[in-house]
Amino acid sequence: MARNPFEQLQDTALEPRQAFEDITATILRCTIQGSRRVRVYRGDGGVDVFNGNYGVDGSVDVFQIKFFPQPWGDAQKQQIRDSYKTAAENSDYNLGKWTLCVPVRLTKEDFLWFHEWRGKKEHPIELIDGDDLTEALNNPACTQARALLRNLGVQGLIPGGPHFQASVTIRPESVLKSGLTAVLIVQIHNDGDRTAKSLNAVVNHSETCCLSYQAPPDWQQPPGDGSLNPRRLRYKQVLNPGDRTVIIGIPLCDRTSFPFRVSLSLTAEDCIPCELHCQIEQKNLVAGEAVAFSSGPVPLPNLADSNDRHQPTSPAAVELLSMIQAHPVEAERGLTHILKGWPGSTLDTGFIPNATEGGTAFPMKKSLFQQTVTELVQLGWLAAPEGDEDTEVFVYVPDKRSEFN
Repeated sequence: MARNPFEQLQDTALEPRQAFEDITATILRCTIQGSRRVRVYRGDGGVDVFNGNYGVDGSVDVFQIKFFPQPWGDAQKQQIRDSYKTAAENSDYNLGKWTLCVPVRLTKEDFLWFHEWRGKKEHPIELIDGDDLTEALNNPACTQARALLRNLGVQGLIPGGPHFQASVTIRPESVLKSGLTAVLIVQIHNDGDRTAKSLNAVVNHSETCCLSYQAPPDWQQPPGDGSLNPRRLRYKQVLNPGDRTVIIGIPLCDRTSFPFRVSLSLTAEDCIPCELHCQIEQKNLVAGEAVAFSSGPVPLPNLADSNDRHQPTSPAAVELLSMIQAHPVEAERGLTHILKGWPGSTLDTGFIPNATEGGTAFPMKKSLFQQTVTELVQLGWLAAPEGDEDTEVFVYVPDKRSEFN
C-alpha cells in the first residue's frame, strides 16, 4: 500500500518528528479558524496547537501532535497518557476538547486501546490520523503545507493552484473636502502556489448613496456593461503566488447605511470558483483598519433594521422584486430557482416568482439572474437559498412597512 505524505517524512526529512509537527500545525492553523501554535518555553503545558482562550473564564481545545509512524508500544501509550494529563491539569486554561494528531492510520489493536482509554476520561478526546491529514491537504487553504512537504521531497501530492483571500482597508476621508466619510479599499491576495490566469470577479455591495469610483487600471469592465453594482471585472494581468491587487475603491458618505456588505465572486483558470463576503460595521471606520473576507453564505441583514433597506437599483432586480411582492399570499412570497429540468435554452435559467415551487416558470439569462438574485439577497429582500439538486428556494423577507401602504 502506498505510503501517505506524512509517513514518507521518515525517509525525506532530516528531523521527521519536527517536520511532522511543523506541517501538522500549519494544516490546523489553515483549516481551523482561530487556532494558534504555542512556542515552547519552560514546557508547552501539554499544548502544541490550541483554539480558544486561556484564563479561568476561557476554554481551550488542545491539539497534541505525536510522530508515531509505527504501531504503538508501551512507551507511545504512556506519552499519550502523560500529554493528556498535562493538558487536563493545566491551571492556565480550562480544557475543552483534546485531539491527538498522528501520521498514520491506526492498527486495529491501537484503535481498540485508544477507544477504551478515551472512554474513561472526562474531556472529549478525538483523533486526527494520517488519512485525515492527507485529505486536509486537498483544501485550497493548505497551500503552505503542501509546499513544505514538496520541499522535503515528498511524492504523490495533489497539484496546487491559485487560492484567493481578500480584505478591506478603510481609509477615512474629510467630509468637508470630499463629501465622503471613508473609502473601502478592496484587495485580493493569491496565497496559492500557482499563478492565477484569466482572473474574473463580480463585486457586489450594499448601496452607498454616493457616486462610485472607476475600477483601477489593471481591471477592465466588459464592453457595453455599464453596471456599477454589481460590477463585473476582468484582471488584465496575471496574479502570481504571494501577490495582491486592489480591485476596487468603494466610497461611503454620511447617508450610507450600516452594516455595509461587500461580496466577491472570483473565477480563474485551474481554480475552483469562490465566494467571499465581508461585513463592515460603523465602528470599523478607523484609520487603516483591515477587515478580512470570509467564505460561506452571504451574511443576512438584521431584520430589526429592515425599515432602512434600500430598494434595488438594477431594472431586472426591480422587476423581479415586483413580481415576488405581487404574489397574493404573503407567506408564499419568494423565488424558486429551477436547477434541473429547465426545458428552455441552455443560456437561460428558469424561475418561479414564489416559494411554493408551483406556478408559471419564467426564463432569464443565467448571468443576469445570478446578479439580480445576489442584489436582492444583499439588500435583504430575499433570504439565502435553501433547497436540493433540483431547485433552490429564496424566501422573501417582508418589510416591516407593508409595501401596500
